[in-house]
Amino acid sequence: MIAAIAPTASGPIPAIVVGGPLADPHLEGLVRQPMDIDPVATAKWFPGYRNGAVLVVIDRDTLVSSGFSPATEILL
Repeated sequence: MIAAIAPTASGPIPAIVVGGPLADPHLEGLVRQPMDIDPVATAKWFPGYRNGAVLVVIDRDTLVSSGFSPATEILL
């Protein structure tokens, strides 16, 4: 796990934003509750980043503990 995106007890979820600024830190899951994130770092590139859209990198365990399924969720 990257220290910058270590889970927190409460509040917005820390994340790395890749490819440009994040216009709104309030993300909506397609099948579950919304998620507020705290952009703690930015990057121009990240492994798997290909299409030029903004990518939000969140720790997998944090997603699971927040009620999201990392295998099935797409956040908009």
